Amino acid sequence: MYFEEDDENRLEDLGSAVELLSRKWHPRILYLLCEEGELGFNDIKQKTGEISGKVLTDSLKDLAERDVIEKNVISENPRRVKYSIKEKGKEIKPILDDLIDWNEKYDGERKVLVVDDEEKLADIY
Repeated sequence: MYFEEDDENRLEDLGSAVELLSRKWHPRILYLLCEEGELGFNDIKQKTGEISGKVLTDSLKDLAERDVIEKNVISENPRRVKYSIKEKGKEIKPILDDLIDWNEKYDGERKVLVVDDEEKLADIY
């Protein structure tokens, strides 16, 4: 079996898509904007958790450059900016849902082994 040029192009496309989704905060930001709609910087920062302002700024800039989100300036003074998901970004949502479902299926169930010489105490745990 020969490796075709089309296969090579598909591998490059896969690499590009994986690179987008492999950034720690990118999938979270995309999912949040798909679910919540238009959000301001502080709203995104609060809802994503422990992200720093610098990392969020860099992530939003990268996602906007990749044309999956849009930066909308609401007012200049005081400066208010809202971010929204573009159509291209919305198409990623089913993939993110599948990733969440896959994780819940294979990583969501946690088992704990309790060992104690007193059976009643082990049952309580």
